[in-house]
Amino acid sequence: MRLTWSQVSGLPLYCFEKERPIGRINAAFFNPETGALIALLIGYAKVVVPPDIEKWTRDGIWIGNEDELCDLADILRIREFGFKRCYLLGKKVLAEKGNAVGRVKDFTIDTQSGTILNIESAKGFFFLTWNRRIFPYTD
Repeated sequence: MRLTWSQVSGLPLYCFEKERPIGRINAAFFNPETGALIALLIGYAKVVVPPDIEKWTRDGIWIGNEDELCDLADILRIREFGFKRCYLLGKKVLAEKGNAVGRVKDFTIDTQSGTILNIESAKGFFFLTWNRRIFPYTD
């Protein structure tokens, strides 16, 4: 399934042990070199890693139990690349020549592989946007 970040952001996180949501998705962290999903931020301090996600639907994400949530500081990959480098939303997008194309406004995630497929960039000021572009992550 392919979902954009605007569809994923704010989705509830469920565990099969409980019938109510145990948190909401606030951010996603990616490997800046490969575009692979490292972790999803749940609330403000807990994360869930892709191998622990058992079911991913348009209505929410399911994990086995609450013990699969861990602290953000415990994720070695995020510490290795740096917190700011792994967070994609709002990053500056540059063309091959080095001129600014805009900032990352949205991106498409392949939920099966946990990778970024497309990035949407745009220039903007407050609520006005222009130069909207969508291109493959590999570019």
